[in-house]
Amino acid sequence: MSLPPSSYELIARAHRVCGAFNARVRRSVAAVPGNPGRVSVERFGSTWATRCELPDAPDWMNLMGPISAADLDALPAALAWYGDIHPMIEVTPQPDHEKLARELAARGYAATSQLDILWALRPDVVAAPQTLVRVDRVHQDESMAFARTLLGGHVETFWDQEAEGLANLVGGENVHCYLATIDGEPAAGAILTLDDGLAYLANASTLPAFRNRGCHNALLTARLADNANMDCELVVALADVGSTSHRNMERCGLHTLVTATQWTFHEPPA
Repeated sequence: MSLPPSSYELIARAHRVCGAFNARVRRSVAAVPGNPGRVSVERFGSTWATRCELPDAPDWMNLMGPISAADLDALPAALAWYGDIHPMIEVTPQPDHEKLARELAARGYAATSQLDILWALRPDVVAAPQTLVRVDRVHQDESMAFARTLLGGHVETFWDQEAEGLANLVGGENVHCYLATIDGEPAAGAILTLDDGLAYLANASTLPAFRNRGCHNALLTARLADNANMDCELVVALADVGSTSHRNMERCGLHTLVTATQWTFHEPPA
């Protein structure tokens, strides 16, 4: 079987699955008792908006997307919902993209980074790499170790409520969490989530002390092997253009479907 023809519909579907999972993670953080992270999630049209009102919140906690020209009418309400916060905005390539780009530019936004959406057919057989890395599905009693490992691979510091919210995803519907260990020590983590007929390889990260030892590749192959026994025929993922993660995904058979843009706020033009 070969990949189906790419289309704007497939691009929107793949990016929408990625955005929906990001919103699910933020909702889990918001559900921590008392919501100490002051996190909220809202939907405007087909785009998700996540907000964190803490003054030192990282950019990825204030993220709108994916958005396309089809959501242009919802943009004013979405930006108003953020108040004084200027979110990062992920834009899906779609027809009439120029209309959205001009509107964002008029509001002080500029395209500052790129993100590839990759895809592949579900593999029938996945060869396990020859490595010292061990990958296991995460059980409930390992949820906090998993959450702290995954977050620690992404950022130097994080809030306790982020770890608690992420840990609460373990065992959730259509969410499969993985922990990679080396000599028994937690080294890396990743997630496989199923949505809208797609398997999304989400959120992999490796602790700095364990990088360049095959963790990311081991997590990729473990998730692809598990997905071989699931109902989703197409696999999707996100990766920074030209990154090590991108190259590992290509070695595992994924290919770039499309490049999305990420927009950040600058001063509006005079």
